[in-house]
Amino acid sequence: MQRLAMLLVAVCFLTAAKAAEGDSDARITETLLSEIRQLRLDLQAAAATIQRVQIAMYRVQSETPLLERASQQLENVRARCTELREQRQSWMLQAKASPDPESLKATAAQVAEEEQQCQSEQVNAETQLRTEQTKMDEFQEQLSRLDATLAANGPK
Repeated sequence: MQRLAMLLVAVCFLTAAKAAEGDSDARITETLLSEIRQLRLDLQAAAATIQRVQIAMYRVQSETPLLERASQQLENVRARCTELREQRQSWMLQAKASPDPESLKATAAQVAEEEQQCQSEQVNAETQLRTEQTKMDEFQEQLSRLDATLAANGPK
């Protein structure tokens, strides 16, 4: 009888231990599933951010030639305006020393008109360059924000 009682007590303990082990396994399984779900969400977020980085980089690459072209155009217009200003000044100096200054002054006036047009073109070129630079700055800022996002979501 004593042996039977001991056997019953042992069976009860083993049953209780198995039940506790089953609860522990269920908790471990649930924890692992939760972790896997979180990893999947993190991977999806990282993939989306990486795609946004690629798009922003493409925009920067597309904007670079436009910015360079606008910069070159402004440089060319400035050079032309400087040349016209020097021509006008030269014609005015020649007019002062010439016995027939009227024809030289007319030429200087014509060059002054071209210079004025050139200055207008220069303002337009400066505006275009500022516009392209603003776009480039926005793309660079977007890349910086995305970089910060990736760094924050990176390995810890």
